[in-house]
Amino acid sequence: MKRLLAQIGLAVLAIALLFWPVLVNAIEGLEDPDPVSDPVTITDYRGDLRVDADGRLTATERIKADFPSGRHGIFRFFDVADPSDPNARLIPELKSISVDGEPATYGLSWEKQHRFYVVKIGDAATFLSPGSHTYVISYTIDGALSEPSANDSRFASRAGENAEPAGSTFSWNVVAQGWQLPIRSAEVIMRLPSDSGKVQCTSNTEGTAPCKIRGAGTREVTVSTRNLKPQTPVTVRIGLAGDVPPRVMLPWSVK
Repeated sequence: MKRLLAQIGLAVLAIALLFWPVLVNAIEGLEDPDPVSDPVTITDYRGDLRVDADGRLTATERIKADFPSGRHGIFRFFDVADPSDPNARLIPELKSISVDGEPATYGLSWEKQHRFYVVKIGDAATFLSPGSHTYVISYTIDGALSEPSANDSRFASRAGENAEPAGSTFSWNVVAQGWQLPIRSAEVIMRLPSDSGKVQCTSNTEGTAPCKIRGAGTREVTVSTRNLKPQTPVTVRIGLAGDVPPRVMLPWSVK
């Protein structure tokens, strides 16, 4: 009998461990999110990005998300590293965050040895009503322009011609890989400091998923895509005239 009870206890423990991440997310709502089990869906993502000649990015993200019951809010992960320049740091300065038109409660933290700047949006003491809620996040980042050789990799979609000469590049995840929620529809407008040269875009990390590109050759380029899985970036690379301005740098290289 004791052996049977021990076996039953081990089976119950195994089941509890199997479902523990789901239980934690359901209870806490704002604990470290699990991209597999998180039931929140971004139904519409709209980005408005302005890049100045001095390399400053001014961004507003409008996120419309569908929530079940028992949720407190969402996370926004900023990856401050630049894959094309291991010394550069792309640190956001938050300007405002709102939920359904009202100022949002949020907390800030760093993860992975200051690799990720994390914004935890929501009040742990308050549940959101089930249904649709709209978040608006505004921020600036200095150093958004890179060398012409930055991120010269695979892209599923291309439009326009090379800038002559291409003095700088806007290479950016215009939909961040840090979103741990599925996104049904995404559209991002980029207002640039010069007419765009060749515009490249992809909506996965392998460079094989296409985007729709509008406005190539002008100072206002729009990309759009649909049905992004959690942690899937939309990456854009645009050749521009003008030199690369100074960037925020570390005194050592981080790979």
